[in-house]
Formats: sequence, structure tokens, C-alpha cells
Amino acid sequence: MVYRSEKLQDTDTGPYQTGYDTSKEEKNGMDASTETIWQPILASETQGNATGNLVLVLRDYQREIVDKIYADKKNKVVWLPTGAGKTEICCFIADREAKAGNGVLFVVERISLCNQASDRFKKYNIRHNIIRGYDTRLRNAPVTIASIQTIKSRKDTEYVKRILDDASIIIIDEAHIIHKSHEILFNLGKQIIGLSATPLRSGMKELYPGGIIYGPSYRSLIEAGHLIKCQYLCPVLEDVVTQLDNIPIDHTGDWQKKALSELMRMKAIIGEITETCKKFASDKKTIIFCHDIAHANDVATRLEEEGFKARSIHYHTELQERKEIFSEFSNGHIQFLCSVDMLSTGFDEPSIDCAIIAAPTLSKTKYIQRLGRVMRPFPGKDTALIVDAVGDCIRHGFIEDFMPEELKSQEERRPDKITKKDKAPVKICYSCKSLQSSKNQICDVCGESLIRKPKVIYLEGRISPQGTKTNKEDNTNRVRKFYLQALYYARTKGYKDGWAYYKTKEVFKSINDIPHKWKNLQLLEPDNSFYRMIFNARKIRKYRN
Repeated sequence: MVYRSEKLQDTDTGPYQTGYDTSKEEKNGMDASTETIWQPILASETQGNATGNLVLVLRDYQREIVDKIYADKKNKVVWLPTGAGKTEICCFIADREAKAGNGVLFVVERISLCNQASDRFKKYNIRHNIIRGYDTRLRNAPVTIASIQTIKSRKDTEYVKRILDDASIIIIDEAHIIHKSHEILFNLGKQIIGLSATPLRSGMKELYPGGIIYGPSYRSLIEAGHLIKCQYLCPVLEDVVTQLDNIPIDHTGDWQKKALSELMRMKAIIGEITETCKKFASDKKTIIFCHDIAHANDVATRLEEEGFKARSIHYHTELQERKEIFSEFSNGHIQFLCSVDMLSTGFDEPSIDCAIIAAPTLSKTKYIQRLGRVMRPFPGKDTALIVDAVGDCIRHGFIEDFMPEELKSQEERRPDKITKKDKAPVKICYSCKSLQSSKNQICDVCGESLIRKPKVIYLEGRISPQGTKTNKEDNTNRVRKFYLQALYYARTKGYKDGWAYYKTKEVFKSINDIPHKWKNLQLLEPDNSFYRMIFNARKIRKYRN
């Protein structure tokens, strides 16, 4: 395979600009396999040219990253937040190597991501091959986009061997996803550059001895207008938080899938997730992150019953159906997209207004990838709304504070998993449910105080903090009232009566027992004080600093 390019003279686009006029080639069809001599395009203030082709002009931090990549031949990982332009860096490197007569291999994790990468390369007129499952296109180009699965399955074919041999540099997208198929690439002895917004997996240190090349922080990119700031709301579902303590942890370090599925698919919880969508996202284009396929289908069905346009999408959704769903979601015909591990990585739809976290995870990687889906800028979009119904924001904190540690070896603890007891330095505003820094004393959303003063009750001329010992009769009345409200709540939700018993014992630890005859009394509808006492007993005690 021979690669050629015209020698750049007065038309040189400069060290950090690239673009080629392939308009004639496009007219004849991009599937042409004949060798093409590329012509350079001059950059302009509008980043275009007379033919309308876009020209890639790197931002300052992208230039610095490219310089660090070429500083030596070591394998390195480039860390950039989602939406910060990792693919643009790849396009520049591909163009630079192609001009030098070298090959470049860009490897994606899933077959479905090949099209997305191809569209971005076409945007900057970079001619390329595509190697993926059923749809392989060889154009005798120096740049190749391939799925790792297809590389593995066709590693013994002549054209794959030739592409691997000719590649001077290999770029791996979503480099934190590592499996045996990648051994083929690392055994070649080529320079490998990994791209990831979450390089947290153990074992990356051995594969990338050059370490991490750090890009700008989330906050820097938000200030520069490259990302959108997030607004966090945490109407955490009490039923989920209570039951998660009983869900075991599996070998991956996350909640056991089957047990979590049973919890999240409870009718009461599906109903509360639906109410959360109606309350906070009724007029927003929204992604709902679900636990598994059955959970996603349940949520989508319930939303449809409420009159919303909703669809579920997951790894078993056929490719053509995915395209149709994405198209309808993009043009606004679908409002709620219920996702199962499909939109956490490699999904680019800037118009999304809101993300609802409807399935908990202990994985920092999954959490960061989820939130990154809604932070891309879009006309008229001032903030990205994050609605957390399961307590993930309390566990993991603000995405704006995330900065990965240095790469970890295989023997070191995986830094992408937290424990059940871990919590971020955050707290929830009792008034508006927004997520606040633990350092804040005043909510920066509603202006209410975040310091809760104990209420007082007046008894025989004395002032006693609420919750301390009062006379026996008054305390009995409070316990009975709470129990009857808890029993009303339990029966409404379809819980057993024992739920009310144990919840009352949890709130009022000093009581010895609850009289059985109370069950025969008139039940009381829960008031605000009932919900506050539950909130105090579980969430405040568990999460506040």
C-alpha cells in the first residue's frame, strides 16, 4: 500500500490546521478504491473554504496535548472531559501522519461507534477506510477506523495485517474499556494513544507507561463555554435508599444485578420515577439511565401511559431501529429515552436538556460518563439538569470536581469503584432539593439556610429541643401518630404492615414495643412532619457531614 500527498508549499495550512478538498472524490463516491493525491485547503477565519469544506483548527489546550503525544514514543492516555474535543485531536494526528506517508489506526469499542467516528473524519475531509463487521469499506486510504471486535476476528486476513503493519500510531477510543482483544494491538510494538474521560481502571499503568496527559478541568471548559454547567436536583426516593443497604455487592464491585433489578422494578418505585419525570422534566428532552432492559421497558411503558413519547434503547436493539430512535429523539418526536448501557459512552446529542439517574451505581466511571452526555453546548441551553432519584450524586459528588488520579497497576485497588458507605463532600438543600457543597451554609439556588436548627416545643413553661425526652404521654402520642401514618403509607405502597413497625422503631429508638391494638385504630394520612422524620432518620444521618 502506497500513501502519497502533494508537497506543501505556499499553501501550507500551518502546524495546527488541516483539511483536504475531496469534493470531487465525494461526487464520484467515497467507495472508490483508487489512490488519490490530496490537495491542502487554506484555513480561514470562518474555518472553511471556497468549496465549503471545514478546516480543523485546534484549541490551545489541544495543541499542547498533541505536542506531549509527540514528545516521545511511549504509550499514553489522553484525559479530556466528554465534549472537550478528543476526536478533533485524533483527526489532526491522522492528517499529520497521512501527510508524512504513514498509516493511522483509530479503534473504537463498538461496531455502532464506527459511523460516529467516520462522520467526524468526513467533516474534516480525512479520507479513511472502515473495518467493522458487516460493513467494511477499503478505500486504499492511510487512515482506518475499525472496531476492536472486527480487528480480532479478521486479524489473519491480508488487508488487516497490512493495515496493522503500516500504522505508525494506534489510537484507542474509550481506553478504560480493556479486554483480551486489545492484546493484538499492544503486542505490535507500535505507539498507542488511549483516549478516555474516565481512565480509572486498574491495569492501565502497565499498558500506558507514559502515564496520563491531562487536559483542562471541567470547570475550565465550562468557563470557556466549551461545556454547559450542571444543575443538580436530588429528590432521592426513600424506598430505594432504604432497600439498597440490603442489596449485596457482586464481583465487579457494584450492586448485584438481579437483586437490584427486583428492587428497581417494584411498581411503587417505577411510579415514583415516573412522577419524578413529570415533576422535573415534563418539558425537557431527557435521557433516563435505567438498570436493565426490563427496567427500561417498564419506565418507558409507564411514561407512555402518562401521555409522554418515550422509548427504551439497549444493547439488543437492532441497529436500524437504533438509528430510527436516535433520529426521532434528535428531532423531538421522542421526549424520554430510557437507556441501558447504550448512551453512557460515544453518544453525541447536544440538544439533551436533562439526565435522570434512575438506577444507582458504585462505579465512578459509569457515573461520570452518564453526566457527560448532557453537558455539550447547544443554542438556547444554559444549564444541564441532573435529576438524581437514587442517591448517586450524594455518593459521587459534582462532576465538575472530577480529576482522575495517576494510572493504576493491576495489583492496585480499582479507583473507579466506591463502597456503600462512601460519600462525597456534598449535602442536599432541604428546601429545593438541590445538591450543595458541604462547605455552603446558604443554598446557592434558593437562598435558604443549610443549617437546620432544632425545633422547640413548649411544655409547662419549659423549652425543650424536639426529640429530647418529654413527658411520657406526649411521647406516646407522637409515636402513635407516626405509626398510624406509617401504616397508611405502607398499605398505600403495597408494603407489609411490618414496614410501619420497623420504621417506627427506627425513628423512635427509645420505645420498647408498639401495641398491637394500634392496628385497629383509624389510619392517618402522612403529613409533612412524617416525611421529615423519615428523612431525618435515614438520609440526614447517613449523608450529612
